[in-house]
Formats: sequence, C-alpha cells, structure tokens
Amino acid sequence: LDSSSVCVAIAGAFFNSATGVFELCPTGSYKSVAGNGACMTCATGLTTGGPGAQSASACLTPDAFCQLNATCTAAGCTRYSTRLDSSSVCVAIAGAFFNTATGLFELCPAGTFKATAGNGACTACVDGLSTAAAGAQSSESCQVIATTTTT
Repeated sequence: LDSSSVCVAIAGAFFNSATGVFELCPTGSYKSVAGNGACMTCATGLTTGGPGAQSASACLTPDAFCQLNATCTAAGCTRYSTRLDSSSVCVAIAGAFFNTATGLFELCPAGTFKATAGNGACTACVDGLSTAAAGAQSSESCQVIATTTTT
C-alpha cells in the first residue's frame, strides 16, 4: 500500500494466521480492498465463480454461473436446468429458459413453449392460442384456451 516494508493481502486475498501464508478468499466470499482484513461471505444463496473474488458484485446465483458457461459442481445444475452431455455446463431444460433479469432458470411462461434443452428463448404460441400452464415443451401445447365470461 505504501513504501513501508509491511506486506498486506491484495484485494481478493487474506492473511491466514494459522499457516502464515497469504491466500485467496475462498469460493463464496470476496474482499474488495487490500489489507489484512477478513474476506466477506456472499449473501445467502449466492456464491462466486471461484476463489479470489474482489467485490460483492462477483457473488451470483449458481444459475447465473451456469448461464455464463461456468463449470457447475455435481449439485450445481439447479431447478429447470441440466447438462446436455459430459460437459459440466448447465443449460435450461425443455420448457424453461434462463432469465437474465433474475439470474435464475425459469419455466417458459404460459402462452410460450421451448421444445429443446439449451439457453435459447421460449417461442410464443401463434395468435389466438396459448398453453394451459407454464413450462410447455412443444407447439402442440398451444391450444385455444377456454375462458369463462360472466354476464
């Protein structure tokens, strides 16, 4: 930090007094400033893509890391996501998509469908048709939905 001879940890790292070694903040934590302070834990439900995170903005949902093609752990593929092959990248299942606004895999909303797994968008049913519920996986799910009217 200055011209003194005292060593301090860089942002994203801490001094482990038990081992006497500077180490990167572990996955799920961050430290935004240099110094020998502790790493901060990400908020509940959030994690980092690996050790050494330097800001709270590095804390994301596991789904967001999957969307960013990060390597997912065995438990890392979350609700409405899967792996297409032996790669460890999680993608949305058929009938679901990755919502960039929420950072979560979600079911395609009613009135839309998605036939294949992957991170593509849901397709809207043609005019006048809708699906009975969220998560439709084929265009055959698009039908005339009866509505009740009161007079």
